[in-house]
Amino acid sequence: MVGQYLDCLWAQIQKLNKDRWQERHILRPYIAFDSVLCKALQHNLPPFTPPGHMPDAQYPMPRVVFRMFDYTDAPEGPVMPGSHSVERFVIEENLHCIIKTHWRERKTCAAQLLSYPGKNKIPLNYHIVDVNMFFKATSGDVRTIPNKSKDLKVCVCVSLSSQKCVLAALQMISVLVDKMIRTQIVDCAAVANWLFSQDMAHEVTRLFIWEILHSTIRKMNKHVQKIQKKLEEAKDKLEEQQHKRQRDSGDNEDMEKNSEDEEGQLEEQIERLQEKVESAQSEQKNLFLVIFQRFMLLTEHLVRCETGSVNISTPWYKNCIERLQQIFLMHHVTIQQYMGTLENLLFTAELDHHILAVYQQFCALQL
Repeated sequence: MVGQYLDCLWAQIQKLNKDRWQERHILRPYIAFDSVLCKALQHNLPPFTPPGHMPDAQYPMPRVVFRMFDYTDAPEGPVMPGSHSVERFVIEENLHCIIKTHWRERKTCAAQLLSYPGKNKIPLNYHIVDVNMFFKATSGDVRTIPNKSKDLKVCVCVSLSSQKCVLAALQMISVLVDKMIRTQIVDCAAVANWLFSQDMAHEVTRLFIWEILHSTIRKMNKHVQKIQKKLEEAKDKLEEQQHKRQRDSGDNEDMEKNSEDEEGQLEEQIERLQEKVESAQSEQKNLFLVIFQRFMLLTEHLVRCETGSVNISTPWYKNCIERLQQIFLMHHVTIQQYMGTLENLLFTAELDHHILAVYQQFCALQL
């Protein structure tokens, strides 16, 4: 199941209301102190008023909920809570917090996951795989499940064992692409062109394609940021050198001459770095132009459906349009820099309204 996070959460809250606000998975440590608390003075909680909108308020970006399993997929043992039950939200949020807290210590993380409180009431292995797949499918998060024990390996293999050899080959492709980019055998735009080429058209809905794409975008972004950092450091150094020369002016002619030479070298370095930054930003902009241009293949699908009076919302179309949304949300900070170019070249008024709506939704988030 794939859906918007807030839509899913609202459905879970409505279901909880329908169930008279009863659930079985929130930890209740106070029960152990019932004999003491029952004698304590009871009081009502004060009303809570959420803060209103402020012009400078920053809201979290929309995100997608991705679930591989439902209660029908775990027929043996404890029943898996349904996708629209608040129990599902509580369990996934707790597992999410465990991974987020312990992801640097793989053994500790695995131990914490496998000792999840109340694990006997749920098919824990299915939930762990689901949460891990959510990280990989929606954010490229490096905090994936650590291999600690036989039990954990088994839980991962529940959904992937039959594809072991295929996954190993796909992982090798990712490694090779990564190495070719780092050694500058190919550039990032070439990788994007390859991923969306006709030869790879039958693979476009597979997860490894999008993992490689997002990894490529991140590498491009890091490259730009690295050069920008060097440029800022050189500017700071020049400013410091100029202040120093002004303080020491007239004290020693030789020192002043050396200081002027150093400033000249720094100015040349800044000029070279400025050119590198502009070149890197040009590559970065071109990468996003290539990626978004390839999404225009959705137009061909829409035309075919309209001509044949066929429903446009095929699984392939929904997958692609949601991947387009994902790119905007994951890389929004960088994309904002090039919105003018994108509007002039790609997301024009003549574009099909189904695709243009995704861009307009993204623009609305920036207001």
